[in-house]
Amino acid sequence: MSEKIKKSGSVVRNMPPAFPMGFGFGISDDFMIIDFIDPKYKNGNEAFYSIALLKGSAENLYDALGDFLGKKKDG
Repeated sequence: MSEKIKKSGSVVRNMPPAFPMGFGFGISDDFMIIDFIDPKYKNGNEAFYSIALLKGSAENLYDALGDFLGKKKDG
């Protein structure tokens, strides 16, 4: 891993990062599910992994993506 990559906390990865070709979303009032999609499967697009996020985690992800994209935070 490059020294230029920022580390968040003390997370230990037991497998390499995945690079999905697409995303699917399912949203309810209390949580959302993000599907990581790879079109290489013979049945078409299949989610090779999914995560569920509560609103607090989704807000943290939103903030981190904003930092990555260089966007200023509201407020």
